[in-house]
Amino acid sequence: TQNQKHNPTPFFTIVSMHLGNLFLSISAFFSSVLKQLHLQVARAVCSCFNFPLLQWTWQNQSSKYQIMVFHMDLGLSMHETPLKDRVSFSRSSPSIDEVSIIIKDVKISDQGVYSCDYTIFPSGSHTGQTTLIVLECNPPVLSTAEAVGIVTAVVIITLVITVVGYLFLRNRRYVTTKHLVNASKYDRFMPTAN
Repeated sequence: TQNQKHNPTPFFTIVSMHLGNLFLSISAFFSSVLKQLHLQVARAVCSCFNFPLLQWTWQNQSSKYQIMVFHMDLGLSMHETPLKDRVSFSRSSPSIDEVSIIIKDVKISDQGVYSCDYTIFPSGSHTGQTTLIVLECNPPVLSTAEAVGIVTAVVIITLVITVVGYLFLRNRRYVTTKHLVNASKYDRFMPTAN
C-alpha cells in the first residue's frame, strides 16, 4: 500500500567535508522521503519525494522557520527567513518524483534540523528530517620540528639549484672561450682577400 511505501525507516549516517576553514558534518534520520543528502563545495542539497504538497522547514536552536511550500498546481511560495537569498528549490525531471532544496554558501548559522513535511491520502501527514551541523575548524598547525624540516629542505633545494646553475654557466663560458681561442688560431691560416 502507499502508506507502507512511505513509512519512515530509521537510518543514521554522518557525512563530513572540509570547505576552506569550515568543516561540515551531517547526521541524518532518513525516511524513504528524505532519500538523499548531497554536499558539494559550499552548498548542501536535500532531496525529498515529489508529492502534490510539500513544506520545507528549518529549526535552529532558537526558532523554527517555514522556508518554502511547494504545491503541484499552485507552484512555489518562498518565505522570509535568514536563508531566503541563499536557498533555492529544484525539481528534477517531471518523470522523476523528486524535489530538493539547495542551500548555497553554507554558513555556521545554517545548522539545524531541516524537515520535509508532506501529506498522503488517506494516511495523513509525514515528516522526513535531516540535521545539518557545521563546525569551524582551525587550519592545521605545524610543529617546530616540521617547520624546521620544511625550511631546511627549501634551503637545500635552493642551494643545489644555485650550484648547478653556476656550474652550467661556468662550463658554458669555458667552452665559448675555448672555441674563440681555437677559432683565432685557425684565422692565421685562413687566406685573406686583399
